[in-house]
This record gives sequence, structure tokens and C-alpha cells, in this order.
Amino acid sequence: MKRVFKLGFYLAVMSLVFTACSSDDDIKLIRDFKKGAFVLNEGSDNSSISFIENGVDTVANKVYELINEVKLGQYAQSIALSEKYLLISVTTSNGAGYVEVVDNKTLMHVTAFSGLSYPRELTVDGSKAYVSNGSGEGIVHIIDLETLVMDKVPVKVGKGPEKMVVADNKLYVANSGGYSNDDKTVSVIDLSTKEVVKTVEVKACPKDMVVDDAGNVWVYCAGVPNYDNWPNVTVVDAGISKIAADYSVTNFEIGNISTNGIKNIAISNDKQSIYYITDAVYKMDYQATALPTEKFITPESTAYGIDVNPVDDEVYLCTFSSYSTPGSVIIYSQDGEKQETKNVGIMPNSNVFKN
Repeated sequence: MKRVFKLGFYLAVMSLVFTACSSDDDIKLIRDFKKGAFVLNEGSDNSSISFIENGVDTVANKVYELINEVKLGQYAQSIALSEKYLLISVTTSNGAGYVEVVDNKTLMHVTAFSGLSYPRELTVDGSKAYVSNGSGEGIVHIIDLETLVMDKVPVKVGKGPEKMVVADNKLYVANSGGYSNDDKTVSVIDLSTKEVVKTVEVKACPKDMVVDDAGNVWVYCAGVPNYDNWPNVTVVDAGISKIAADYSVTNFEIGNISTNGIKNIAISNDKQSIYYITDAVYKMDYQATALPTEKFITPESTAYGIDVNPVDDEVYLCTFSSYSTPGSVIIYSQDGEKQETKNVGIMPNSNVFKN
């Protein structure tokens, strides 16, 4: 996929920000994207990006579309920030997709990696970006962010790979099992050799992960849906698994899962407080030996993603009430006090912070 955009268009849009009087807050807020949060709105078939600028009350919505004069795509899955770029993985109705790369200061298109069968999650580590691809045989693509070249040979992992994190120069890949939910492993890739050195069994359907201050990898496992008592759907073998540096696993049982999102766990800036979503948002210390029972945040609508601002430790909770109306990012203090609500696009699923 190749798109060409003229600098003249961008300059014209920028001039509107400072010289024209417009009632369109989105246009007025397009500027050099310096400090704030990029919000990925998954949408039902109309993905978009919002920008919550630090110190600005109004949110800039559909910023990718306004800058580039083209829509982002159908089902955006993941967003990641590098020193120069913002990367977005997008799938289409038949599962095929691409990774869009834009300049993180202007949001102008730079390049795209197309022809991927089912791109899911993105992780950036230094000069490399990693893309989990979950159609058929699970693989991880590696992109060199200095040359913007993707490795010709991907790394084979488990089925339905989702979130990835880096710990001790190893890439941990959550293998969810895809639509069949029939994998419960985490593949560990040595980044020096680009080979899988360990496969760790966890709870069922692992989707999201964080790394704590001790180097432990915490895995959110959504479990396998049980439809026997439809419409009362329950999940089996859901939990949070902690993988230590020696690959030993500690499992914690969870229940009352009311979210079907894949961005369900986050960690504080000091990597000592873990947040996760089930029927509410819970907060626990990374050295705790049992899950908390007291709710930290009770969402106002469906919670679909959670992130923590690395500067002030505020919790950004992505919520929505329907698949066709704009959702919200609700910002809470590190003590769980609601600060403000930001109206964004349809089905917001995650935030990345540029500070």
C-alpha cells in the first residue's frame, strides 16, 4: 500500500489553525503534536485517532483523516509510539491488513506495510517495532525503524498472538488462540537471535501483558467463553498469570469478566502498581500474593482499555456505550478520583503518551 500526500495540503491546514475562525474544534486543534495522548478508536468500520493535548480542554478528533485526506481504515487494533513515528495496525473486513506509519509530530503519512494477513498488536523497543499477526499460523513481524524495512522471515509463535512486551532482551508474546480461544501459552523470543527460546503455559486465552519492577511479566488471560447457559455467558480458566525470570508461573483466578477488550491490564510509571479490568478496575501491588477484592474504579459504561500516563500516573480508561456512537476516555487520579471525561471516537481501545 502506497499513499502520497502533498506538503502543501498540510501547510494549508496548519494555516487554518492560526488565521481562520472556525467552529470545527477538530480543525482548530490540528497543530504540531507535541505533548498529549493519542487515542486509538477501533470503530465498528470507521477507525480514527483522537489527540488529547496537555492543557487543552477540547479533544481533536479524526486527526489522521483531517491531516491525510484519507480515512485510517476499518478496524484499527493497536497503536505504538517510537522516537520518530506513530504506528497503527489496521485490519479489514476479511482480516487482511496493514501497519500504517506516520510522523509523530505532524501525523503525515510516511509509509505502510501492507499484505499482512491479520495484524494485531504493536510493540516498539528502541529501533525495532514488532507486529503480532494472528491469521492461520501465528507469527511476529519485525520492522527496522531506522530503515523502515520489515524482515522477510517472521518469527513463528503460537496461535492467535496478541500483546507483546520486552523484558531482559526477550520478547514475550501472548498466544490467545484467536477465534477458537484454544491456546494458553506465551512464546519467548530472544531478540539477539530472533528465535523462540521458551514456551510458557499460562491461564486460557492470554491477551494483554505488562512488566513489573522486578522483571516479572503479568499476563491477562481472558478465558474461554462458555455458552451452555445462553444468554448467560461465563468464562472458563480466566486469570492473571505472573511469569518470573526463571519462567516459573504463579496463577491468580479471576471471574466476573464484563469486558471483551484486549487492553485489560496496565502498570504505573514505577512499575509497582498493576491495574486490570474485570467487572470493574482493580489495583494491586506487584508484590501482592492475592488479587484485591475492593474495586478501584467502577466504570460508567463498558470499559474497553486502560493505560497509565507515565508522567503523572493518571489512569486513562477507554469506555463506550454502543458500537456506533462516540466513546470516552475518562481520566482518574492515581487514587482513583475522577478528573475529567474526554469525548473521542467510536470504541476507543488504547492510548499512547507523548510527553
